[in-house]
Amino acid sequence: MAYVLTLGKEPKKLGTEKKVENFMTRHRKLILGFGLFILVAALVACICFGVADSQKKKGVAAVEGIEYAYINGFDALSDEEIVSRQNKALEDLAPYLKKSGVVGARANMLAADIYTFKKDFVNGIDNWIQAAELSKDSYTASICRYNAGVCAEESGDVDTAISYYEQAVEDSSFLVKPHALFNIGRLKEGKGDYEGAKAAYQSITTDHASSEWADLAQSRSIQLKLDGKISN
Repeated sequence: MAYVLTLGKEPKKLGTEKKVENFMTRHRKLILGFGLFILVAALVACICFGVADSQKKKGVAAVEGIEYAYINGFDALSDEEIVSRQNKALEDLAPYLKKSGVVGARANMLAADIYTFKKDFVNGIDNWIQAAELSKDSYTASICRYNAGVCAEESGDVDTAISYYEQAVEDSSFLVKPHALFNIGRLKEGKGDYEGAKAAYQSITTDHASSEWADLAQSRSIQLKLDGKISN
């Protein structure tokens, strides 16, 4: 089940933060639209790790079976049936969460997806980070760290969210750096760290000028200058 990542708690409506809120509201569809891709990639891309032996193949097949049982006909389920599916999947995943390599990574990604859907962001963070640690050599590691950042932001821990977003950006294989950089700028702007926000926005306009995030980043930089929050 794919989960569309959201922005978290509303910022306090103080001074320029109100302008930030209005800007985010106008562009909310673009900011949120990335979530579906991230989750789908996180859940299926780890198959590219490769499976070296029959035991790993068996483990991956077992996790895929749990995933299929969880998502099959999901849209038609009642709320009670969804909760039952979630609990069953988490129970069945338990033996695989401590496994190494692709099996453990795949199990933790699915568990993290379920916890994120349930809005249990503490456990979601734990599983996303565990999945990242088990897939250090794969590009899914940065995706997992990004999702951990989203969970941290949803839970109100802005500093931790920024840290995970920054870890994702540092990975050269991360697929969509401009989005993570914009999140960093947005959160730093909300914290009053205008120079930090400026740096994040400039990274987008300089290194990712062709992305859809470049115009948004430039707009925020211009507004910060007009408000006297940053210099040229």
